[in-house]
Amino acid sequence: MTWLSDFVKEHLIAAVKSLWRLVWRYVACPVRKLLFPVRDAGTGIKQSRMRYYRIEFSYRDGSRQFAYQEVSSNGNVVRYADPTGKCIIPKEPHGAQLISNSTFQFPDWGRIDWSDVFSGNLQSGCWGIVNR
Repeated sequence: MTWLSDFVKEHLIAAVKSLWRLVWRYVACPVRKLLFPVRDAGTGIKQSRMRYYRIEFSYRDGSRQFAYQEVSSNGNVVRYADPTGKCIIPKEPHGAQLISNSTFQFPDWGRIDWSDVFSGNLQSGCWGIVNR
């Protein structure tokens, strides 16, 4: 009978550990990141928020287009958006140039980086945060 109780105890412990990992990743960690995000004291950048650069596309025909380059909270380029927040696909850009001395911009329509919120890692999503 002891082998049966050992078997049940071992599997019950494994099931509880698996359940805790799910609760941590999808409930506890996201709530912590959304309610108490790490914040940069100088710039106001918050953890798990998209970052935006103001850029200018210049084309071969001489025309120019201003846009925002959306960068995830881990430093990956996600998309380009017009000043109202709608996604744009630039027409074969001849060049792209950062404007505003490479500082982050915070448009009103800025988004939360949901893939980072549900990553399960409290330290992720802090790219660009210097002064905590």
